[in-house]
Amino acid sequence: MTENLKVVIPPKPVHKKSLLNFGYHKEEDYFFENLSILMSSGMPVSEAVLALGREMRTPRMVGRVDILEREINAGLSLYMALEKSKLLPKHFGELIKVGESSGLLVDNFNIIVGQRQKERIFASQIKVAMAYPVAVLVIALLVGVAITWFLLPGLTGIFASMQIKLPWITRVMIVFGKFVSTSGYYVLPLFVVSVFLLFYLIFAYKKTKFIGEFIILHIPGVKKIIQDSEVARFSYLLGSLLGAGLPIDVVIGFLADSSNVAVYKNFYNYARVKVRDGESFARIFAAYGGMDKLIPIPIQQTIISAENSGRLSEASLHISKIFEARMELNYKLLTTMLEPILLVVVWLGVLGIALAIVLPIYSLIGGMNQNI
Repeated sequence: MTENLKVVIPPKPVHKKSLLNFGYHKEEDYFFENLSILMSSGMPVSEAVLALGREMRTPRMVGRVDILEREINAGLSLYMALEKSKLLPKHFGELIKVGESSGLLVDNFNIIVGQRQKERIFASQIKVAMAYPVAVLVIALLVGVAITWFLLPGLTGIFASMQIKLPWITRVMIVFGKFVSTSGYYVLPLFVVSVFLLFYLIFAYKKTKFIGEFIILHIPGVKKIIQDSEVARFSYLLGSLLGAGLPIDVVIGFLADSSNVAVYKNFYNYARVKVRDGESFARIFAAYGGMDKLIPIPIQQTIISAENSGRLSEASLHISKIFEARMELNYKLLTTMLEPILLVVVWLGVLGIALAIVLPIYSLIGGMNQNI
């Protein structure tokens, strides 16, 4: 009886689709997580894709799932269908391909979902850690601009009529206040745009973002988080992909293609070439300059020993668990460190404005006492 049962998917209902692609990445994560669950339950891939396709809203996701569904129904493998639909990065394709040929598709697909979840958690933790300091700095800047724009021009006339020698900090504030009151309407927007473009060039633009990475990797707390996250990612993927049956050179290539940090990407590309030439991790680590700054020496020794004993997959997964726990601790430490630093920065700004306003008043009072 159970052999004749078949999952029946109801007709695809008509839903109101979003006109924009906001939320595309959330829908993409939702799609793959639930596709993994449905495949684990034994549902055929075509029926799982059809069922999940009804839930998509963003135009880009709707179009790509439609392509995936059409290609699967046309007889293509999941690997080829995903490649044509552009739903997964190319470096995941080899894992799907090996899974289909070895009968471990569900297990390999779960590895992909697990890695995507780890990347999303890492990104969200970075956003949470930076949200508070960014919000405080933005509010402080807005308050400073408001004081400079609306308060300083009025104080300029008062200080000018005192006929006393003003402190240098007050003179600087008056000059800046005059400049903002006369030119602020076009200078401030230009300043904001310039800052945005500078941050884009340093941290986002592919050809120049190595500058931002260099800066980030030299900030003590942030450097430790980046190193721990990359070691956790390296060891998790190394252990998972080797356990899934991928050759070591394909695994290293996967790491190189999926890494977003240039210094680690360069190392993975170097290691990929050396592994194909038959080199061991011991020789690769010893020959690569600055290796100790990328992967700690004890972790290197663990990987070398595990490779020699044939337990590289198990040892790598164990390393990933340790470093994921260290990442959690480092996030908490970074947040704790940022709060007093921000308080000092805001306090210095408030102190500067207070001194610029109060010191002339004390000078005036002192002059009046001398005249009396």
